[in-house]
Amino acid sequence: MTFNYMATSAAVFYFLGAYLHYIHVATIFHLLGREDEMNPARARMHSLVWPWTVIKFIWHDIFGSDDED
Repeated sequence: MTFNYMATSAAVFYFLGAYLHYIHVATIFHLLGREDEMNPARARMHSLVWPWTVIKFIWHDIFGSDDED
């Protein structure tokens, strides 16, 4: 069996992306001074599916919400 460099690279990048997403979420709670309100299990779960979360953010930034405050 040969070593698959592409699959290994994809797995490493995905793991690093999930880790970086979790760090960003934790940083946001820290900067807001609301560390006690952060649910670490929920933050980890959202970090595991970080591409979907990022796509939702991009979608909202492009198309925005129709609600005017």
